[in-house]
Amino acid sequence: MKRAKCTAAAFTAALLALTACGGSDGDADDTTGDAPSLDAPSTSAPVDDEAAIEKTLAGYDQALASMNREQKMPPALTAVATDAWADQLFTTYTENFFDNGLTLTGRWRTKVDDITIDGDTAEADVCIDGNRVYLIEIGGTIPSGAVSQGRSPGVISLVRDGAGWKVEGNQIEEGPC
Repeated sequence: MKRAKCTAAAFTAALLALTACGGSDGDADDTTGDAPSLDAPSTSAPVDDEAAIEKTLAGYDQALASMNREQKMPPALTAVATDAWADQLFTTYTENFFDNGLTLTGRWRTKVDDITIDGDTAEADVCIDGNRVYLIEIGGTIPSGAVSQGRSPGVISLVRDGAGWKVEGNQIEEGPC
């Protein structure tokens, strides 16, 4: 199992570049409830689109938590992410975590700093807080002295899908937020 942990740990940084909003709602000390923390976005986009994007990001966070908890593709993910992105995320989680007996536990918190909309595409500048997210063995508990996933700035890309929005990518940036 030690080799699997090392292999998965090596992929954690790359995986987080893909999925920084996900994590299970496992046993991590999560006293703030299930809804992610989404502060009021800037006024660079129409309010209705901003609200729809924030709702999509909240659903995205919850869908990734469900995927981690169940180790299968949740229907909620394809409701808030493009099919291509959902497939890529599930494949990445499966190859780097689930197949190695690992998962993330806890809940990511996404703070939206700014939303920019250009026609049918949008970008949300975010701070992704993983201070209560840990890499653990499936079915296990958070080991004493475990290091959390920390906080990172990121950009989540979205596309308009009918009257709503879907996540089509996620990029982690260097530096603090």
